[in-house]
Amino acid sequence: MEFDSDGVRLHYELHGPESGPPVVLVHGFASDYQLNWVGTRWQETLVGAGYRVIGLDCRGHGRSAKPHDPGAYSMAEMAADVRGLLDQLNATAADYVGYSMGARIGLQAVLDFPARLRAAVLGGIGAMGARDEAQPIVRALRGAKPE
Repeated sequence: MEFDSDGVRLHYELHGPESGPPVVLVHGFASDYQLNWVGTRWQETLVGAGYRVIGLDCRGHGRSAKPHDPGAYSMAEMAADVRGLLDQLNATAADYVGYSMGARIGLQAVLDFPARLRAAVLGGIGAMGARDEAQPIVRALRGAKPE
């Protein structure tokens, strides 16, 4: 299936019972829905647990359009694609699972439209260059008082 997000044609798939709680699965960079979520059997596992799986091929990946403008690939644009997909499906809210780039998109989505995501699982997100910002966490884990 396809929908239009700000002029970009995006591919998505639906699996599982229509009455199941919706969960959006978003893949990592240089991958697609099939590789990250079908090949690893996450789709099968979630459908077996009764979820309505919504699988997105992000812009520039899989069967979605591949814009040539680098500005089309900001985290804000890609998070807006998730919101557009929820709108397309008339889903007021959904759970979210993202890996790597999909986790970064999910983080942006949680910041931009938190009421639309009931829960988010963000794997392989990395520190995104926040080494110095992690030091208060390290100190807290060691029992030091925060500055």
